[in-house]
Amino acid sequence: MKTEFNWDIVGHFNVIKSLEDDILGNNLAHANLFVGPSHIGKLSLIKRLSKILQCSQNGCNECFVCKEIDNGCYSDVIEILNDGHSLKIEQIRDVIEKVNMSKKSPYKIVIIQDIERMGVGASNTLLKSLEEPPNGVLFFMTTSRVNEILPTILSRLRVYNMGKSSDEEILSFLENRYPLEDPSSFDDVVRFADGRIGKALLLMENRNLLNSYKSLYEDVENLLIKGDRYEQFSYIAKVIDDAK
Repeated sequence: MKTEFNWDIVGHFNVIKSLEDDILGNNLAHANLFVGPSHIGKLSLIKRLSKILQCSQNGCNECFVCKEIDNGCYSDVIEILNDGHSLKIEQIRDVIEKVNMSKKSPYKIVIIQDIERMGVGASNTLLKSLEEPPNGVLFFMTTSRVNEILPTILSRLRVYNMGKSSDEEILSFLENRYPLEDPSSFDDVVRFADGRIGKALLLMENRNLLNSYKSLYEDVENLLIKGDRYEQFSYIAKVIDDAK
């Protein structure tokens, strides 16, 4: 697909096309939600979009602004990433205080990862900014569990639904990113990534995790083929118990 900007993103062509139309038509919503399974590239797309909007060269990846955004320390791009804890009212208040400060870029951008982590108090605090957004402020948020977001918040967001990438897209990406790898080594990564580019990268960089996936797959396969009913149910019970 031909694009106006250098997105450098695997898949998600429909979302990219919608975003380009919004940018070129000066029709970006002030509050946006990117919805889809974990590890499919939601945050990567938002970071890339932030560089396109803030960089004078449409996201060159080389300038000070782009590198600071990559490192999560650019003053006009405020991030709240998922640290495994719920989002607190104080965190949202801190964001609101920062977006009301003067900016040196075209926008003040707020990135909030996994907003389903917000409780009622934090949601209501954010709601005030979504209802009366400061001029030049853009909110980009992600979720993999949209049904857990308060309807009052969801109704004020422009939603972009992101699906999984094809195996062919992920394989092509891996071949370009890891040119010295034996091509056969990508087979298991593509299979276990299940259309999620972030998971593919995680497995490529963590071979212990990849091996654990392979071992689990082999155990399940052997159990289904050779195991009796009692062994099958016992294994399922153990997996459920370990997941608690």
